[in-house]
Amino acid sequence: MGSRMDIGLGWLGVGVGVIGFVAIFLLCLSSVERDKQAVAIIGRVWPALVLTLVFWGISHQTQPPFSPGQTLGWGFLIGGLVGVAVVVAASVIIGSSDEISGRTSVRAAHAMAFLGLFGASLTYSIFRGYPQDAMIGFALGVAMNAILTSAGSTPRDVLVELGMLIAVILAAGIVLAVEHFDDYALRMRWSLPILVTATVCIAAYVGTEMGFAGSRRDKPGIAFGFGAIVSAVLTIGLSAIYSWRIVGSWEFVGVIASGAIIAGAIAWLAAGSSRIEDLSYGLEAACIAMLMVTALVVVAFRLWAGLGIALGLTGAWSVVLPSIGLVKAQSADGFNVLHRALRAAVTFGLAVLLFRLFIQYYGSELGTRDLRVHYTFVGAVLGFIVSLLFWVWTLKMVRRSVSSLASIAWAAVLGFVAAASPMIVLALWGAKAVMGFLFGIAVYAASALVGGFAVRAKFELDQGEHLEFPFLIGSMLVAIQFTRLLLETELTRAARIWVLAVVLAVGLVWLIVSSVIAARKVR
Repeated sequence: MGSRMDIGLGWLGVGVGVIGFVAIFLLCLSSVERDKQAVAIIGRVWPALVLTLVFWGISHQTQPPFSPGQTLGWGFLIGGLVGVAVVVAASVIIGSSDEISGRTSVRAAHAMAFLGLFGASLTYSIFRGYPQDAMIGFALGVAMNAILTSAGSTPRDVLVELGMLIAVILAAGIVLAVEHFDDYALRMRWSLPILVTATVCIAAYVGTEMGFAGSRRDKPGIAFGFGAIVSAVLTIGLSAIYSWRIVGSWEFVGVIASGAIIAGAIAWLAAGSSRIEDLSYGLEAACIAMLMVTALVVVAFRLWAGLGIALGLTGAWSVVLPSIGLVKAQSADGFNVLHRALRAAVTFGLAVLLFRLFIQYYGSELGTRDLRVHYTFVGAVLGFIVSLLFWVWTLKMVRRSVSSLASIAWAAVLGFVAAASPMIVLALWGAKAVMGFLFGIAVYAASALVGGFAVRAKFELDQGEHLEFPFLIGSMLVAIQFTRLLLETELTRAARIWVLAVVLAVGLVWLIVSSVIAARKVR
């Protein structure tokens, strides 16, 4: 019975995902005006499609870091194709204009969520015997598409990143469920993240439609509040039933309820900071929000370890989904504050989740007998600095008026740097330093909450839309999957010096070229 339920929940996610996406996508098409944009869409997705197929071909190997049965590559193929579908769907819904109604923008966000649920559930259902490598491959494929196709700060890019976030959280949750219930008799619980995500997607959509019904349609703030409350109540109520009838543990509904409640509190803080013209208040609210996310991580981990973090973040989507599509749909600055704060909070939580997944994968290599804590600290500092660099580089990418192909090429270069960064840290200082590197990225994601709250006109241009998030998430996923590639390789001291010298030389050349370009612009 357990095996049948496991299979059933997997395909339930597939069915809910595809039906929900198609239904909402058709609703969005009926409410927006579109023009002929097939050429623009093809130009946006073909590099990601080509790279997906190339990596899939390369992955037909059985030696680490690839996997027996090529499940990593097949997962990457599914993730890449789902990522392409996300980009195409978002581009068709948005069209060539950023001016769409608040209701349509929120519906579009739900469509992306259902599509992410479909892709992750399909990958799990196909490779449910040993799904870990396939799920990581899927997450890598989705993240790569977000990197190559998010070359601006338009609503389309926000929708693409939304699809990536929910897909990666679900994929990581499934892997942690397999690790947490490391017993064949308990494998029916491996698909619990799929059940919770499907529940959240449905509850959030029902709440959103109820929120925008009647006179509330012209009052997006009230519509969001009402919809988020309905969504959270439905999610928590259904999770309580799952705890009683399926899981047999009330801790299950506890972590999901904690995620929904904390997301609601952060939304309340963001709404308050948008009304008070005081930057210090916004910074204080951001600090409280970071503490709340940290509290969620602590509580969820104490109850259900890393899987608890994933379930808590999934519960938070019951509040996030009704609001995240409101970005730029209204002129009021409060909606930008709300969107950015919740978006940054989810990204921070995902960074911590991937950090925990890395520790789960390489726990034996990170034992207490290894005293190289210094390298962990160095890695954390480097992770934060690299994150800041990606913020600067993506800001430059947006501000420069270059062709679409040039933007894609620039994004591809940054994607390569993001993938190479944790491997360089690994070669120089080992797995503990990579763990610190991922921690540094998580800290940076937490600091982005400040940008989510402090969006007064004076700061808005510099804060941007945090387009570096897909690069950072991709870098963390590379570290999780490919650290084993060099884990057994012990570089000599001379080799490490050479690696460090090459990195410093490349950085110096880059600095010189950048200074020359800047000087010419001034003249």
